[in-house]
Amino acid sequence: QVQQKDDLNRYFDMRSMNHSMMENCLNGLQLCPVVLPDGASHAFEELVAQLPLYLINPPNLTDTGDHLWEGDMVLTPEEMSAIMSNTDERKGTSVKAQLWPRNSETGYPTIPYKMSNIVTDPNMVRKAMNVIEEHTCMRFKLITDGIYKRRFLKITKGTGCWSYVGMTSTNGQSLSLGSGCYK
Repeated sequence: QVQQKDDLNRYFDMRSMNHSMMENCLNGLQLCPVVLPDGASHAFEELVAQLPLYLINPPNLTDTGDHLWEGDMVLTPEEMSAIMSNTDERKGTSVKAQLWPRNSETGYPTIPYKMSNIVTDPNMVRKAMNVIEEHTCMRFKLITDGIYKRRFLKITKGTGCWSYVGMTSTNGQSLSLGSGCYK
């Protein structure tokens, strides 16, 4: 297990160096690839869609100013600490407060969501949700009744492709689908 921790620390050191080098390169760019000018042509948007995720999501480029893990996940300090101290390959969160509630009728964890009207391709987003529903126990439910008083997922067109892990926000947890996120 000591070897695993050493390997993990080396991995994090390498990722940190890569992120630092990438930030230096990206700071020299005049225009970040995820911030498209108003009226950008469809051809330009198609070109951006071909860029690799590390260019679409520079390490510090979220609407919240938080850092990204593995290119698209925003982690709280507690989650980062748990990852650094635990080398288990378990998927998902072990923090019960971050689990989406189960639907009393189906028994499946259900994520209520609202989608901003500026999301580029809402049909593709729903198709992706369908794939997730087919292969996991997760379900998504569109909120149709105006103001929602419980936790929900707020799908927006932000600066990049990212989301927090698990259920974290009480007033609409952002999932950003900026330019280049649709591949």
